[in-house]
Amino acid sequence: MDGLTGTERAIGVQPFTATPSHRNGGQIRRPECRDCTPFGVVITLAPKRTSSMATGSSTQLTRQIGEHLVAAKLGRLGLFATPFAGNVPDFDLVVANASGQSSLIQVKAINGPSWQFNASTFLNIEMVGNEQVVKGKKKLNTPNLVCIFVRLRENEADEFYVFRAKDLQAEIVKTYKGGVRPKNPKSMHCAVWPKQLSKYRDNWSLVLESLA
Repeated sequence: MDGLTGTERAIGVQPFTATPSHRNGGQIRRPECRDCTPFGVVITLAPKRTSSMATGSSTQLTRQIGEHLVAAKLGRLGLFATPFAGNVPDFDLVVANASGQSSLIQVKAINGPSWQFNASTFLNIEMVGNEQVVKGKKKLNTPNLVCIFVRLRENEADEFYVFRAKDLQAEIVKTYKGGVRPKNPKSMHCAVWPKQLSKYRDNWSLVLESLA
């Protein structure tokens, strides 16, 4: 006999096979482990995340945390705010006041030191050979869009920077000068650092202004 009860067989439990490590004076004993069922059958747990899975999950969590932190902050200002259920380009939250006036908000959260962008989103850039020539600002679809950038910090000492899309564009205009990039001439990657946005830190009055 396999030593299983009718219930155990009904749910598909496989019989336990004794090994020398499971014998004690000729008596078979159940393995003593945290991952065993009361029937002595070892359960195979879900595999640990790979580094690529962890990276993707971390990015999604950072975004989720940032959006909900901003929503909570706006709630403390007496506003109603909620994230969009799906991935909506440019917009992450809708915020409204008690009078029904509403506005759209973009949220970008980071765990690292800076926010990453493609400069061509904000600038007209022409390639002349391997050289990038900046031809001026690009016309934004929503220059007055309120943006809230979140820098996640330890011990919940998170930082919030509140400004309009055109203010972000102005900062990129100051720092991105084109020229020849040594590794990849066509790369238009650029970064925006917290110190560039310091004057917009905790500028929550801008959100109230957008609802006026």
